[in-house]
Amino acid sequence: GEYKVTISKFVIEYEPNPADPERLPPLYHAEQSQVPVEYSDRDTTALLVTVPEKGEDAVELDLTGELSPKRILANRRENPINDVY
Repeated sequence: GEYKVTISKFVIEYEPNPADPERLPPLYHAEQSQVPVEYSDRDTTALLVTVPEKGEDAVELDLTGELSPKRILANRRENPINDVY
């Protein structure tokens, strides 16, 4: 049958707080999608794949478009939080 395809792949940058690596928040945390954003949402993806009844080992997809900018989720490098609860 024919299936709608979504794809996502992220690069994560993470730097724990050296005063307490297990504690949140980290000193730095960012992520950036390696796939154009329109392919990661089932409402906006234009990718369709027809899978034969016997199945398919591999599918080649052509992804074009701009990548999203890096999202910085936490940046405390200049002002780390060192207090302990």
